[in-house]
Amino acid sequence: LQFNGLMEAKLGSGINIAAVVGQVLQLEDILSEQYQQQEYDDTTTVPTSQLQVQETHEAMAHQVADCLLDQSEMLKEYYQIGIERSSNNDDILLTSLPVVLQGHCPQPSGLPLFLLRLAT
Repeated sequence: LQFNGLMEAKLGSGINIAAVVGQVLQLEDILSEQYQQQEYDDTTTVPTSQLQVQETHEAMAHQVADCLLDQSEMLKEYYQIGIERSSNNDDILLTSLPVVLQGHCPQPSGLPLFLLRLAT
């Protein structure tokens, strides 16, 4: 592993941080409710379409995005994690990630939880 001078992987036009974090928070609630009702087992399926995000989760997701934007300069300098506002200033986007292990592509499904943990 190396942490100085990491290569960076560009993420096209970027990933809306608040949208993906809001989705993971909402999904966590759904799974928690199913578990509490003892409806969760190995055959439980999770929604594959975009979830309707509750207002509280949406607010928290925007706080996460704002926190990451506030730390974006440091994240870029030390870790090659690119975070910036969209061109219309509506969204905060993840624009790049570091290449820590050459040839390794992390699971995209882990990205929302990574962003949430990065902010907290």
